[in-house]
Amino acid sequence: MDFILTKSISRVSRDALDTLLIIRKLKERGVDMYFEKENIHSNDGSKEFDIAVGAALVQEESHNLSENISWDIRENVKQVLRVFC
Repeated sequence: MDFILTKSISRVSRDALDTLLIIRKLKERGVDMYFEKENIHSNDGSKEFDIAVGAALVQEESHNLSENISWDIRENVKQVLRVFC
């Protein structure tokens, strides 16, 4: 395999460092990854910064979503406890 077609950077990993490590390992093995949404080829060395920024944004979005879900769960538990206590 020498080419991977990916819908978006967000489909590789939710962690920026993991994304970059995966892409670098694939590049070492001669595998190009293309990100459709961002229109970026991983074998283009000048695009590594763009990939890093995209991966960082995905990581932050994932973190924010996790925090929002956790907050919502805590609030729901508080409401249930108010009703039953």
